[in-house]
Amino acid sequence: METLMNAIVKAEYLKHPDEQVKLHMKMKFHNSTTGTLDFVVSESKDTINKLNNVSEILATSKNIGVDQVSLPPSM
Repeated sequence: METLMNAIVKAEYLKHPDEQVKLHMKMKFHNSTTGTLDFVVSESKDTINKLNNVSEILATSKNIGVDQVSLPPSM
């Protein structure tokens, strides 16, 4: 869908040579921004997974018991 829209917009702008540069820069900006946002989303998903793992480990550790041991008085 996006490719078709880009083609339509591009065809209209190519009628005017000075608009070609503007269109090219807009498309570069769009692609760069999209790439950056994809990276940020990917990193935040990774961070969420890591935080969920830590949360699970902490929840599991609450259930771990330690036996009480008495030390001799000479210590």
